[in-house]
Amino acid sequence: MGHTYKWILSSKRCVKDMIFKEKKKLSVESLIYSWIIDLDDPDIENLFTENEWREIKNEVRELPKVDEYFARSLSRFRNVQTTADLRKVIETTSYRNKNDPFNRDKHFDSEWAELVMRHL
Repeated sequence: MGHTYKWILSSKRCVKDMIFKEKKKLSVESLIYSWIIDLDDPDIENLFTENEWREIKNEVRELPKVDEYFARSLSRFRNVQTTADLRKVIETTSYRNKNDPFNRDKHFDSEWAELVMRHL
């Protein structure tokens, strides 16, 4: 991958190159093997200087607020323990009320999540 698309820190070091070079020394359970920088992992933090780590942490964006309708829709699955439980929830509940016409702004995410659950 060309440097154009890589994350270059102000120190001129490339995050991807650092991870690639150092991940072999880390535990295979480390999230870094999935290219996820775990900000709570001291082993990952130690790969970078204090300034680089601060820069990385400052780049992390806040997660968006979860829509209340979407959260309620997902809560249908909270007690699922088995595939039989999952099938029962999918077959007996819906992400929207039967008489509620589909509204993309309101229902899209919930429909997507239900489709994912159906294809597990």
